[in-house]
Amino acid sequence: MPAADLQAAVDSLRESARIDYTPCGDGQMVWRRWGQGKPLALFHGGGGSWEHWAANIESLSQHREIWCPDFPSFGDSGDVPAPGQVDEIAQITADGLDQLFSERIDIAGFSFGAMVGTLIAHHRPGRVGHLILVGAASLGVPRNHPPLQVWRKAADPVQRMALHRTNLHILMLATREPDEAALALHSRNVERARYNGRRLAFSTRLLDLLDSLDVRRLDAIYGEFDATCDGNLALVESVLRERRPEARLIGIPGAGHWVQYEGAAACEAAILELLAG
Repeated sequence: MPAADLQAAVDSLRESARIDYTPCGDGQMVWRRWGQGKPLALFHGGGGSWEHWAANIESLSQHREIWCPDFPSFGDSGDVPAPGQVDEIAQITADGLDQLFSERIDIAGFSFGAMVGTLIAHHRPGRVGHLILVGAASLGVPRNHPPLQVWRKAADPVQRMALHRTNLHILMLATREPDEAALALHSRNVERARYNGRRLAFSTRLLDLLDSLDVRRLDAIYGEFDATCDGNLALVESVLRERRPEARLIGIPGAGHWVQYEGAAACEAAILELLAG
């Protein structure tokens, strides 16, 4: 996708969004929403913001009312208060959901957002309806991609962008072809993030919680070549179904970890299929 087209989509969505605010430490947590109907929350990944779902919001909002928060310490939201870990991020997000919704809400959580959705379902019985894990890590599944490059110490903007490009293709995308649209969005969001959950992604935190989740249903979507599991979707499915026998996993051909961008149409269809099921 040309960078100008994606940026135009982001600008249009930002302009058309209806915005709500909930408390976040000394500041506010920002929630954007589009469309009408039964609510569906789309949770972004680590180093991201609501823009992780920018390629999907217009389509999905034809079927559901789409809610996209910026988590505490990400995007336009305020910072998470001390100790500032994922549990506090999940608690503030759950408090926001309690303020905004009286009924259970369906959640599709991408990567780090899958962990936040899982923690909310674990700690807030009755809050989450259908939980869809999109490219979730923290399942104890082996991953052997090269280490991500450290970009924060790079003062030269050209070198800094080159490191972002390398990381984009190590972790987020399956294709090795240049993608200026993805690079622009990715670099903008990781530079704004004030929380780093990378160690969490290599843990088994999500796996350890699966048995205890109070959800009506749990399913998963992964890209065929997701780097967080070395593309071993059969192993991911077996791990999920061992804890949640009802779980269904849909693989998206040709896509990597950022499956809702790289396989946008197929991922949207999978979300709607799982919700309908």
